[in-house]
Amino acid sequence: DVPELADAIQLHKPAGIILAHNHLSSSVEPSEEDIFTTQKIGIICEVNSVKLIDHVIVSGSNAYSLEREGLLEDILKIARLNNLFNTIKKLKEN
Repeated sequence: DVPELADAIQLHKPAGIILAHNHLSSSVEPSEEDIFTTQKIGIICEVNSVKLIDHVIVSGSNAYSLEREGLLEDILKIARLNNLFNTIKKLKEN
């Protein structure tokens, strides 16, 4: 739950976090929702000076690491750009 995680990050101020969750299907490939959630949590981490170290997806005996696969930094770059775009859009509306 993203709001609960945001509260925990603000309360405990960890140096970094690793996200992990399981897929009930046999696929460990990240879904669109996994990527979107990683982006949201990445922005929350950045705002709180917390490093998002990795997001790992597990299914059975298989695991998929966004960091190891080279996707985490790209996902976080897109999140930063989206956040910047939304901030500029809000400024223009005011």
